[in-house]
Amino acid sequence: MIRFALAVLLCAAPAARAALPSARIPTARADPLDSELRRLAQDGWRPSEKASSRVRGGRLVAIIYSKEGGTRVSERLYVYFVGRKGFNTLHMYPGSSVDLSLAAAHGDGTIPDLAGDYSRILAYRTIFPGIGQEKLRVFRYAGGKIRHLADFDQGRFEDVDGDKTWEIVTQDRPLGKYFMINCKSFYTMADKAFRTRVYAWRDKRLVNASRQYEGYFKTRIEDVRGQVSGIDARSTKDYGRFLALTLQLYFDSAQIGKAREGWGEFRTLYPVKATDPKPVKRCLEQMETELRDRLNIPKDW
Repeated sequence: MIRFALAVLLCAAPAARAALPSARIPTARADPLDSELRRLAQDGWRPSEKASSRVRGGRLVAIIYSKEGGTRVSERLYVYFVGRKGFNTLHMYPGSSVDLSLAAAHGDGTIPDLAGDYSRILAYRTIFPGIGQEKLRVFRYAGGKIRHLADFDQGRFEDVDGDKTWEIVTQDRPLGKYFMINCKSFYTMADKAFRTRVYAWRDKRLVNASRQYEGYFKTRIEDVRGQVSGIDARSTKDYGRFLALTLQLYFDSAQIGKAREGWGEFRTLYPVKATDPKPVKRCLEQMETELRDRLNIPKDW
């Protein structure tokens, strides 16, 4: 009897095990972007930079792809909205002859809410090799759409005042890239005469907020004064640099509401001496007249 009962139990054990419900091992959900990555990979494109953030209904993803070949690396940028079942391409920049990079605001791999309104700010830099032309392109994502806000020459993200928020510092050339002073027996270019501005988000808008960063500009002004004091304007071989530095004094002063003082300081750096030859006097007068016209300086300053 005991042997019979034991045999019944041994035979029943496999059947009992078979009757237990099977445990299903969870598998990771496929990323809807995988098909896009495979498609581009077939043509040689590989992700080189990426930033993403959660948004309503899914994710906002920006990817810069690179492709080897030819004389230089080609790059292109895509911005996607990725939902549960698929993705939409919101923006694309081809960049075949342009170098691309995500802005410093995406250094942590996210697309931040810089405006403080639950939108997302995306920015990337375009660099044209060989000519030194750079732009910062800024976009805002909200309500499922992406909108271009602005392009900034030589733009970059910085924490200007150390409060752990991003500002945008830009540099442009009010006199143009090829501005020159051309007098008899004297010629110089001021291609590095940049005007610097600081943009920041105020009331959910990106505006020129330079006047609110007086300390930043005062530090720059003192630095330039130190550089200028070490240059003999009458004998320097790099007069273009000297001219660019002195113009920066005016530009920086103007950004904090002291344009007249800045122009006055600029003029003191180009004194006309009684001993100067007539061609030198005429050249200095010509330079001041041309700059007044180009920069719209009032005649009574």
